[in-house]
Amino acid sequence: MRAIAIFAMLLIAQPAFAGARENFEKVSREVRVEMGQELKLDGDGCFAELCEGSVGPIRVMAAGNLITVTPTLAASPDAYLGTCVIALAALHGEMSYEYAFQIARRGFERAAVMNKSRETFEPVTFDVHTAPQDQLLECTVIRN
Repeated sequence: MRAIAIFAMLLIAQPAFAGARENFEKVSREVRVEMGQELKLDGDGCFAELCEGSVGPIRVMAAGNLITVTPTLAASPDAYLGTCVIALAALHGEMSYEYAFQIARRGFERAAVMNKSRETFEPVTFDVHTAPQDQLLECTVIRN
């Protein structure tokens, strides 16, 4: 009975896992094309509903329908903003990089003053907020 319950839980988790992996791979491809760098998965790859990796000193996490990009103090502002732009454009699917850059820049400018910013551009929401652990701004793209 216990084995059936575990198997059922794995089946239920399957769609979210596929979404996280798919979203991580979309961003990974665009990082390679746009930045000429590799977005590398941590460890053995995705685990359950979560994929985590890094491109230099920038952390990228995919969980279901969202991507969160978190900088470290060693990350250059341009590389970090560029990674957020790539995540926004990749998850939107039809947004140009120029428009995604304008949205991301406006979001960061607003969040620098108000500690947070959120805008929705169907089918995604772009959120910038202060990370509690280090007070750096992090961006999250949510596919609605």
